[in-house]
Amino acid sequence: MLGCNKTITIVNSYHNSDTDEDVYLCHTFYGCSWHAQRMSRPETNGLSSAEIHKLRIPVASAAGMPFYHSQAWDALPPAVKAKSWTLAPGSKIIAGQVDSITPRQYAVLASGSCVTILGYHDNRGTAMPHWYVEGE
Repeated sequence: MLGCNKTITIVNSYHNSDTDEDVYLCHTFYGCSWHAQRMSRPETNGLSSAEIHKLRIPVASAAGMPFYHSQAWDALPPAVKAKSWTLAPGSKIIAGQVDSITPRQYAVLASGSCVTILGYHDNRGTAMPHWYVEGE
């Protein structure tokens, strides 16, 4: 895909009931696109604005790592989750490569270099198969 020259890291998390800890899994993807757009909407007290980030993850960037829709991924055992990924609303995407992240680091991720997934479109059935993600 044209303009796909960014490296991103998707952070998937889940609560491990055996250890009673939150687990953060970092999955890095190369050859993606990342664009920001300032959006605004009228409200009672004036305009409200937000920066919406639009990302495209070509299927080739996944390098054969299995993708699961969030409900299916949630049901997987921890060993399978570690070797797969999902695009769950509320999960984080970080600009650049991150190999691991602690709960404290995850809690203070800053906007600009990190977005929270709002939603995505699974466009794998198109001429240029990819996932399109919107985040804030």
